[in-house]
Amino acid sequence: MAWGRGATAFLCLLCSGCRGFAAPTRHIPQLPITDSFFDAEIGYLAGLKSRRTGSEMHNRLINRICGQLEILGLEVFTETLSFDYDDVSSLLPGKLSLLGINEEPVAASSAVPYSGHTLEAGITGRLTRLTGPTSAVDWSEAADNIAVISIANPPVDAKSTLPLWPGSPPWGPPSTGIPSTIANSNITDLNRAADAGVRAIVYAWENITDELAAGLYAPFHNPWFGMPAVFVSGNSSKRVQEAAAAQMQAKLTLTGRLRQSTPTSNVWVVIRGTELPNESIILSTHTDGTNAAEENGHVALLHYAQWLTRFPPRRTTILAFITAHIHAAPFSTTKRSTTRWLADYPTLWNGSEPDGMRAVFATCVEHLGAVAYEEDLISNTYTPTGLPQEELLYASTPELTALLYNQWIGAIPNLTRIINPNVGPQAQLGEGLPLWHARIPEISLVTAPPWLLKEFPKEFDERRLVDMHALRRQVDSFERIWRMADLMPRHDFGTMAPGG
Repeated sequence: MAWGRGATAFLCLLCSGCRGFAAPTRHIPQLPITDSFFDAEIGYLAGLKSRRTGSEMHNRLINRICGQLEILGLEVFTETLSFDYDDVSSLLPGKLSLLGINEEPVAASSAVPYSGHTLEAGITGRLTRLTGPTSAVDWSEAADNIAVISIANPPVDAKSTLPLWPGSPPWGPPSTGIPSTIANSNITDLNRAADAGVRAIVYAWENITDELAAGLYAPFHNPWFGMPAVFVSGNSSKRVQEAAAAQMQAKLTLTGRLRQSTPTSNVWVVIRGTELPNESIILSTHTDGTNAAEENGHVALLHYAQWLTRFPPRRTTILAFITAHIHAAPFSTTKRSTTRWLADYPTLWNGSEPDGMRAVFATCVEHLGAVAYEEDLISNTYTPTGLPQEELLYASTPELTALLYNQWIGAIPNLTRIINPNVGPQAQLGEGLPLWHARIPEISLVTAPPWLLKEFPKEFDERRLVDMHALRRQVDSFERIWRMADLMPRHDFGTMAPGG
C-alpha cells in the first residue's frame, strides 16, 4: 500500500521473526509497567532539556524513537519537512538583557520566539508605552522607537471554558492562568508593528511571578516576523514601564540567525491488523517540547509498541510521533501540526481509497505525570505542591466517556474529570483537536500546568517536573483502553456530534 507522498521506510533487520506471533485472544495479559523503562526515558528527556522544533536535541529524540522502534522489528516510516529555524541561544533564562535605562541592565524573562533579531550593537530608541487590546494597538505611536505593552496573566476559570460530560466532578475555583495561552492569543501580527516603523517591542508581564515568567516559550504558533520582542516581569517590568512613562531611551539586544532549510521529521509505524486490517486506530503524540513533560507522550507509545509486537492487534494500529507542535506555522494554518500529517496520509484514516483504511478510534497523549505548582503573587514565589497536576482529559462521544469512567485511573486516583470537546467556547487544547476535526472518535490527554511552556535553566533537574507514579497510572489507563478499543465493535465507539 502507498502511504502517501514523501514517506521513506526504514525496515529493521534485527528481528525477522517479530511478525510471526499468534493473533490475540480476548484475555491477553497486560505487559508489566516496568519502572526501569520509564525512569530511563524521563531521565533521557531531562538530560536533553528544551527540544525546540528542528533543534539538535529534538533530532536526538527523534533518532532515539526510530531506533527503539527498529529494535522491536517494526517498519518505521518518516516524513522529513524543512523550515527556517530561529537559532537564538540567548533565549535561555538569565541570558537576555534590556540595557540602557540609566545605563543599567534590566533582565528580560524570555524572548518572543520567531519575533526577530538585532545586530550585536542592539537597537536603541525611546521607550514608548502603548495601550489598548494588542489587536487594536496603534503601532505608529512608537515609530522609530521601542514599544512597551502590558500583558496580564489572569486566573483561569475552567467552569466557563471547559464544559464537562455529565458525571464528572466539577472544576475547582479559578487557578493560575497559563501564560503561553495569553501570549498565543495576544502576540500576533507583529508585521503590523514592523510596517509602522517600530524598532522593537517589550511586553511587560502583570499578575505573574518571576519564576513562572522566566524562560517562557510563547507564543508558539507564530511565523517569523522580523520584529525583535522580549518579555519582562516583576521589578524589571516595573522599571521598564516607569521608564516608558518618562520617555527614556533604552537599548535592546537580541541576536540570532535563521538557519534555512532546517530538517525535522514525522515518524510513524503501521502494525497491520490480523482481522480488520482496513480499520485503523491512530495513537499519536508529538516529539518537540520545552522540557521533560512537554513533550513526553512518546514513552507511552513506545511501551505499547512492545506489547503490540508480542500480541499483534486485530485492527491496524498506527503509532504516530509528530513534529512541529511548538512551531507549526511553517507546516499548518490550523496551529496543529497533526493536521498536516493527516492531510498528507489520508489512506491511513479516512477511507478515501479502495485499499485505504478508515480510522475508528484515535488518541493523543501529552504531558504525562506533570506535577502541580502553586503561585503566590504576594511573595513572588512559584513552587511545587507535591501533587500531580489535574488532568485535561477529553472524550468526543458519550460511549467513550463511559469507557473512561470505567477504565481511567489517572494522575489523581478517584478523580476522573472528562471534558466535552463538542460544546463550549474553547476549542480542544492540544494535538487531539485535529483528530476531532477529522471526525475520528477520540480520547486525548493534554495536562496543562502553567509552567508547561517554560524552558528551565541548565542546573534544574527536570525529573522534578514528572510524578512517575502519576505517569505510570496514566500509561496503564491508556493501555487498558487501547487494548479494549482493539476488541470493541465499531459502533461502540459512538458517533461524532455534528460539527466534529
